[in-house]
Amino acid sequence: MPYSTGQLEKLGEILSVVLKTNLFQRERLRKPGEEEKLLEPRAFLEHCPFTTKEELAKDHLENPPYGTNLTFPLEDYVRFHQTSGTKGAPMTWLDTREDWEWMLDN
Repeated sequence: MPYSTGQLEKLGEILSVVLKTNLFQRERLRKPGEEEKLLEPRAFLEHCPFTTKEELAKDHLENPPYGTNLTFPLEDYVRFHQTSGTKGAPMTWLDTREDWEWMLDN
């Protein structure tokens, strides 16, 4: 699938932040000797594993209350969300102001 230069640049910006600060994603994505693949957006798209609900649920259980899938300091988050938990324990996630405004714009 072709990606525009702008899309790849934006993905590169996101990866550089996430791989520095998001413990959950850093631990699941970094494989010895493959770090450079993660920083190159095209290579990342070829090797990126999907994140499963089971992985997120396990992380939440082991690291309450929000898990380690946080990219920014806790004080940067302004919205709290939670699933109903109809198929297991409720899942929570947080949004920054920027996240929330992006969602509203869509």
